Amino acid sequence: TQPSTDYSIKKAWVNADGTTTAPAGASVTVELCADGNPTGKTIELDGTVDDKGETEAWAAKWTGLEKFAADGKTEVVYTAKETSGWTGYTGKVEGNTVTNTQPSTDYSIEKAWKNADGTTTAPLFAKVTVELYKDNAPTGKTIDLNGLIDFNGESSPWKATWKGLEKYEADGTTEVSYTAKETSGWTGYTGKVEGNTVTNTQPSTDYSIKKAWVNADGTTTAPAGTKITVELLKDGADTGKTI
Repeated sequence: TQPSTDYSIKKAWVNADGTTTAPAGASVTVELCADGNPTGKTIELDGTVDDKGETEAWAAKWTGLEKFAADGKTEVVYTAKETSGWTGYTGKVEGNTVTNTQPSTDYSIEKAWKNADGTTTAPLFAKVTVELYKDNAPTGKTIDLNGLIDFNGESSPWKATWKGLEKYEADGTTEVSYTAKETSGWTGYTGKVEGNTVTNTQPSTDYSIKKAWVNADGTTTAPAGTKITVELLKDGADTGKTI
């Protein structure tokens, strides 16, 4: 009687967002190889135990295999390879595990400020919310920006970063287009997206006055050497801005 052996492999999943659950409806086919050569013995894995080799969810087992080569002494080296994978994932064999990994990417946007006076510092206590869009559709993934680095997406002051995003569409080749929109801005500012920058601009205006002179003799020329100072008022309050 020729000694026999079994060989098992497990299927693992690594999604773009770091989770390890299999994609809905996923199925792959793995083939047994003996001494590096395909044997034609395949098992289809879909996460459901059956009597065709899927002995447990996402595990394949070949039984009753020849243990030794023709010389009766050299043990056959069994391995497995994925012959039919799942779209959008790449398979890699490590030992007795075939891991399917979904390529991931990150997306970042920066918040810029333009105040009415031309400065670019954020208003005191300012806070905005930006939402990630995937192929122009909202994802519900939002990040609050307030100029302080945190673990919720503000990777640097006024910069939002979404990590672990799907890099490709369902076809596995077309790259996903990511953008962002401001869903909650800052009062008195209007937001505009240009590339990877969301700029909040404070509308500005100008104010001018003229100085007129009426002399006792009815003339309107300014007295010689005369100089005056005028201060701008905002809603009746001093601004400290003088000319």
